[in-house]
Amino acid sequence: MHLGKIAAEQPGKAAIIMAGSGQAISFAELDVAANKLAHVLFDAGLRPGDHIAFMLENRWEFLAIAWAAQRSGLYYTPVSSRLQADEIRYIVGDCGAKSFITSKAMADGCASMAAVTSHVQSRLMLDAVADGFLSYEQVTDAAPATPLPGEVEGSDIV
Repeated sequence: MHLGKIAAEQPGKAAIIMAGSGQAISFAELDVAANKLAHVLFDAGLRPGDHIAFMLENRWEFLAIAWAAQRSGLYYTPVSSRLQADEIRYIVGDCGAKSFITSKAMADGCASMAAVTSHVQSRLMLDAVADGFLSYEQVTDAAPATPLPGEVEGSDIV
């Protein structure tokens, strides 16, 4: 079922409950986050059939990113946080990612995250801004919360 439909029918229902903290993200919140990122990716020039990659620790935004790609007609590849820089570079390059999303926690583990992802056109970072990256929070906060016109289904590549 489409996230937007679930969010419309059960906006306050928890879509995600984070283990440990108990933080709950509703279907409406997840839908808004996915819509905002979908607009950011579209504005960065990504179109259906393009590819993104992301590497995060265990956090709710993982699903917002996947849903943004899914509803934008994009292919998306989650990258294991346990990989070394050369392995990350290979995966991100091999999948043809035009956008790469990570967090400060993941970038801290890779001495030169911008160099690892130098071939992508759009790089976003949660919780901080590093060389070559834009702030995920700043760009998504400024984006519309509405769905992209003419949504097309994307797919994961794992």
